[in-house]
Amino acid sequence: MASTLTSLQAWTGAFGGEMRQDDGAAIPRRRTVAELFARADALRKAEAQRQARAVAEAQRTREEAAVAAKAKRLDALATRKSAAWLQVKQLVDSKQPKAYDEAVELVADLRDLAARERDDTDFASCIRALREAHAKKPSFIKRLDEAGLR
Repeated sequence: MASTLTSLQAWTGAFGGEMRQDDGAAIPRRRTVAELFARADALRKAEAQRQARAVAEAQRTREEAAVAAKAKRLDALATRKSAAWLQVKQLVDSKQPKAYDEAVELVADLRDLAARERDDTDFASCIRALREAHAKKPSFIKRLDEAGLR
């Protein structure tokens, strides 16, 4: 009878308060479906935040690497500016679309180098001469315009 009474007390504890095992130890309260859903939602949000932080960190790392690579490229270009302008002329004279793209990239680097060295007047006169010399090449001029090289 005592065991039945204990079982009954344990069973009624589910409705009236904390349940106890036969040895008197508390039985952990079971979570509701709403609590489980809330916990799952919290875990999903935490994981999404962790992933967003990882993506942002990877993006920052890529950007830092790109900035470092560009600085290195401009440092190398600074030692050969005259040769670079001659290379631009040779690329444009080839009249090939891929060569035009390479020439525009090189001119953009020369612009960035001029801005870094605060020597915009020399760049402006070179780009003006380049545009005048190749004014009859609309494809090349269009590429320069699209790159913002005026």
